[in-house]
Amino acid sequence: MKRNDGMIRSVFLISLVLFICILLPAGSISGTDLKADGCAGCHEKVYTEALASPYPHSVAKERCELCHIVRERARPEARRTLVTFPFFQKEGILHLDNIRSDRRYLLEAVLTDEGGTDSRPYRINLAPREVEEYSDGGFSLKRISDVTLEEIKRGVFAEAAVSWFTDAPATSEIEYRDEEGYIRRLATGEQFTRKHVIVLNGLKNNNKYYYRVVSRDIYGNLLKSGERSFDTSANFSRAATPGEDRGALPMINSIRPFRTRDSEGIYLMVSANKPSGLSLRLKELASGGVDERHAPGLAGARYSAIEACKKCHIQNASHPVGIRAKGDKVKTPEDLPTIEDGVITCVTCHLPHGGREKYFARMDMNKDICIKCHIKGY
Repeated sequence: MKRNDGMIRSVFLISLVLFICILLPAGSISGTDLKADGCAGCHEKVYTEALASPYPHSVAKERCELCHIVRERARPEARRTLVTFPFFQKEGILHLDNIRSDRRYLLEAVLTDEGGTDSRPYRINLAPREVEEYSDGGFSLKRISDVTLEEIKRGVFAEAAVSWFTDAPATSEIEYRDEEGYIRRLATGEQFTRKHVIVLNGLKNNNKYYYRVVSRDIYGNLLKSGERSFDTSANFSRAATPGEDRGALPMINSIRPFRTRDSEGIYLMVSANKPSGLSLRLKELASGGVDERHAPGLAGARYSAIEACKKCHIQNASHPVGIRAKGDKVKTPEDLPTIEDGVITCVTCHLPHGGREKYFARMDMNKDICIKCHIKGY
């Protein structure tokens, strides 16, 4: 009997301990219901300050992941991006703006020539935050030259090929109109080269067109040529000039990343042995350049401070974000938070978790916060 009584007492004590453990909270800090394995377990100060604010943010208590976790980035298959530049020349500069400075990537580049032959993959590790800034102005556009009509092809519709050169890598765009005066534009996007070719499709046969070529360098300087004209009354092809060995296999000679002070993202200076299309595949590395405690789904500063806000707060008449303060009348705020060398975000003027002013403002929004940047009136 005594042995059975001892067993009963042991079972009772174990059950009592388990019952007490179930009733106790997982973690208790300053009287709040915090979970030790959640965000508040490490970020106690941010959490308690948000709850104590006269104007706490509605999602600050339990929904940290809405602003700080990008769930699709946590899946390996979602961390790949394919970018294609079909009009790439032998040498050029490509702009990548949809990457995060706090991530690390494996970049794989492949050329495809006119015959459909691919080059061997060219791979580099890319850490945007560590990319050097190029600031000597060596890519400034000063001249457009040799604007040439290369070809007219007639069919159900006609097409015209126009080429030109620039003295610095620049974008390719054509403004064109028919005799009725309606202006159209065709551009090849954020790729910069010295030799430019654009093919205009869907033109009317037996019609006259007026055009001018437009190029913009990486600093935003823009030039336009004088207006020229062509007609589509007959086929035309300029005599071909000797070029590269078309039988040579495409090959990437080098890829050099760099950035500029006033532009988002990074640039890639690419050199190849022959004109080809270029495909870039970006794979975000597992660590993502972030503390491993947060996993690769942790969002970067730009996402948490701009994109996450826009999910709920539609930006209409509010202050622009994603820009730098520059000019004679403005300055980058010294005591307000910015990202990426002075880029203004929603969090520059608003506390993200809650505050003592309406709209979570860091200070009075009628004047005080404005004169932090607008030094000569606003």
